[in-house]
Amino acid sequence: MSEAKRGMRIFVGCAFVLLALLPAIAQKSKQQAHWEQYTTTNGLPSNRVLCVAVDANRMWIGTDNGLALMEHGRVLRVYEPEDGLVAHVVTAISVSQATGDVWVATFGGLSRLSAGTFQNYTSLTSGLANDIVYDIAVQDNIVWAATAAGLSRLDLRSGSWSNFDDRNTPMVDPWPLAVSASKEKVFVATWGSGVLEYGTSEARWTSHRNEQSLSDYATGVDYDSQSGALWIATRGGVIRQTGEDLQRY
Repeated sequence: MSEAKRGMRIFVGCAFVLLALLPAIAQKSKQQAHWEQYTTTNGLPSNRVLCVAVDANRMWIGTDNGLALMEHGRVLRVYEPEDGLVAHVVTAISVSQATGDVWVATFGGLSRLSAGTFQNYTSLTSGLANDIVYDIAVQDNIVWAATAAGLSRLDLRSGSWSNFDDRNTPMVDPWPLAVSASKEKVFVATWGSGVLEYGTSEARWTSHRNEQSLSDYATGVDYDSQSGALWIATRGGVIRQTGEDLQRY
């Protein structure tokens, strides 16, 4: 048999094997790409979903018309101002690992859902810097809130508030948009001042603004304490920083 004919048989054989495997490959692809969509038809208060938070088997969903609790694909409860939520527009949710309390950031202040009861915090009733709250993070007994007038910190043990802005941090403008907290560090994404880091042990702020040309306009931040990776969302893409290593996407 000539080399050409032998090559042709090998090619045809491989083609038949590939054709035989295509249904299995397509089926696996479909399984991997399976999506489920949840809307007002399923009980959500609005289709405009602004944030989600996973709490074991439960999912907390923040919309522009209230907070929803979902479990095993079913909406169990919807919370609105009539139920005690401080405002309709929910921008961020953080679940305390220590107590299970659900902290809710809104465009009307902060809400704390504990044992089925809301406790609300506004600029008029507490030390919250501003009622427009973009993000929230719980750090043991400390709650951090990124507001339109700076960063607020609530110490749950003492009930005392502290506010951070351009007067006592490296912020150029008091406009933090996101906050991420671990046991020892807090990272704040700001519009115009890049990313700020707060070390809890030394109680000191550090600016990442000019390090390796990090964007001054950070819109989101998330810190993975296990890997030490800092993820930063900017108006020019995503940045991943681990130690001295910097990657852009």
